[in-house]
Amino acid sequence: MKGLFGDLQTMPMEEVAVYLGKQKASGTLNLERGWVRKQVRLQGGTIINASSNDPREFLGQFLINLGYITEEQFHRAYETQKQTKIFLGRILIMTGAVTEEMVLSVLNLKMRETLFEAFLWGDGSFAFLPEKAQATQTELRLSAPLLEMYAAGKQRKEQWETIRQTLPSTDIHFRVSMEKFSGILSKTSLVSRIVQLAEETHNLAEIALQLHATDFFLFQHVYALIQAGVLLPKNEAPPSSYAPEEEEEASVSKHLLLQAQSCLKEGELREASALAKRAHARTPTTETLALSQSTESHLLNELRDKWLEQKRTPVLNIPAEQIRQLSLTAPERYLLSRIDGNRSLSAIVHVSPMREVEAISLFERFWEQGWVKFLQPSYSEASFKPARPAPPAASPKF
Repeated sequence: MKGLFGDLQTMPMEEVAVYLGKQKASGTLNLERGWVRKQVRLQGGTIINASSNDPREFLGQFLINLGYITEEQFHRAYETQKQTKIFLGRILIMTGAVTEEMVLSVLNLKMRETLFEAFLWGDGSFAFLPEKAQATQTELRLSAPLLEMYAAGKQRKEQWETIRQTLPSTDIHFRVSMEKFSGILSKTSLVSRIVQLAEETHNLAEIALQLHATDFFLFQHVYALIQAGVLLPKNEAPPSSYAPEEEEEASVSKHLLLQAQSCLKEGELREASALAKRAHARTPTTETLALSQSTESHLLNELRDKWLEQKRTPVLNIPAEQIRQLSLTAPERYLLSRIDGNRSLSAIVHVSPMREVEAISLFERFWEQGWVKFLQPSYSEASFKPARPAPPAASPKF
């Protein structure tokens, strides 16, 4: 069959799945929405592998979420992987952290969840490139027929719409009924952990980070606990009903875009990235997406050179009590809670379920605010100044 290209507003994911499934297609399906990119390998209309650049959909994150490994085990395996290039799952099996059956089970779950999440997208693009698929031995042991995925994905989309009516925001906190919880006969470790975190007054966003969980994977469990009366959402302030006119949005977006382009030429990558993201959030276009991706790519390279080139270990520079009194976002609270004076910045960043550019940027902010300091390298932090990178080319290639 020929290639297939389009956008998910015109041809939703469920229609793409049905078409490729009925055609018994073999090849690669690329999905893109904002910064998220997914790649699904098909053989005869069956999924044999799926990958994503969303950290929450990495194998290690699923293993942590399911309680099979700890963050420390994940980091040690990650460091070994960098040196040996051996697959993460194989390293964990070799070290005895997990069994081969566990890894295969989680890989199968990861593969399905990676595609299922795309069923929830209201926009984005897809491109199918036909080819003669050649599966590896591991891939041959994993399979998910697209037509079966279609039925399950459609059901999930309906469930998601119902769940979001009850949980419209990740800022929601909960009251916990331990009496109702004690009446649940079958309590998984994941459910118990959700209840514990809710009782500790964590909101939904903080629970997701603590558990390294994808949205649907967490929300379905929280929704079930709400239905059982275990979790009671606290009333949140209603969202503003103000909606700017379309012409006003386009005008503001254009102004932000011009500012971002100007900052990019001047090498002000943080400002350029923030402005480009705001422009794309207001009026998503091919131009705003391209600029947002370009500025973020340059910013990530600068942050890596500045903070990850040498092994820096963050330590709190203010009392923990003072940290608890700060008004923090869920990602900020999560990262600060991982600082123990032993784990390097690289370890914390790569184990976290957050995107690398976001995690490093927050640590840089912590340093600027004086909340943390870094042990090593040998030269003093006071004299440390990042070198300003040369302005990138006007039309960078992706």
